[in-house]
Amino acid sequence: MFRYLIELNQRGALELSTGLAADNLLKEIQSVQSVRMDPDLDMSSHKPFIDYKLVNIQERSDHSFTLFYDISIENRGGGNSTRQLVLSTIEIDGVWKVNNYETFTR
Repeated sequence: MFRYLIELNQRGALELSTGLAADNLLKEIQSVQSVRMDPDLDMSSHKPFIDYKLVNIQERSDHSFTLFYDISIENRGGGNSTRQLVLSTIEIDGVWKVNNYETFTR
């Protein structure tokens, strides 16, 4: 969550991902690669303030959980929005990874 939403670091989030989550992050990295290579890009001037709160956890098995987050977004130019993020996790060889995620408008 922190790497992806707060740091806007898809590559960092990819290190913690597997399955569909990793596939989606790879596609996203490819789609923004040319923009990120712009030497004049100042992400801080466009980055909204994002806050998130864990609101529910559902255990699927001993090695799989689904986490539900409420996300608040404050845009720098004004305007606020909220989303819900559903994050599926799985334990692989003793390491927890995100294996899928989906965002919903509220």
